[in-house]
Amino acid sequence: MSLRQRAGDQPLPVANDHSTIHEQVCADLMDRQALGITRYGQALQPHNGRNALLDAYQEALDLSTYLKQLLLERERPVSTPDADMARLILNCTTAITQLSAEVTRLHTELRDASVRHKEEAGRLRDALAREQDAAATLRQNVRTLQGQVAKLENLPSAATRTA
Repeated sequence: MSLRQRAGDQPLPVANDHSTIHEQVCADLMDRQALGITRYGQALQPHNGRNALLDAYQEALDLSTYLKQLLLERERPVSTPDADMARLILNCTTAITQLSAEVTRLHTELRDASVRHKEEAGRLRDALAREQDAAATLRQNVRTLQGQVAKLENLPSAATRTA
């Protein structure tokens, strides 16, 4: 038989190693029958003098109150010291996990920035060395030019040579 999920339905059930719900319900029914025999001296039978519809309705009311209780408890858990402590521990664990991830991210970012800055510092040191070499060359050229200017200034001028 080919099963298929219809639009809007829940997912199809997945087979597992648990006993079937029907088997579990049958076991519960047998337990309830034994309880009834213990309490009332016999199993429930038709035409026993009770109003089965009224009994079922009252049981359904009890069921609805238990279901509403369960929904409310799942929606808003009761505040007890143990529950509060568990929530506090969970919140702290979550915060620690988030902080740990942030520290790891920042550490990686800092390491990468450090590598980039070391590379940049190396480039700047190289550029500074080139600039210092160029400045030394310029100073040498200036001294050479100053020497040449001084020599030129010491030469007799053309007017004094013709005189």
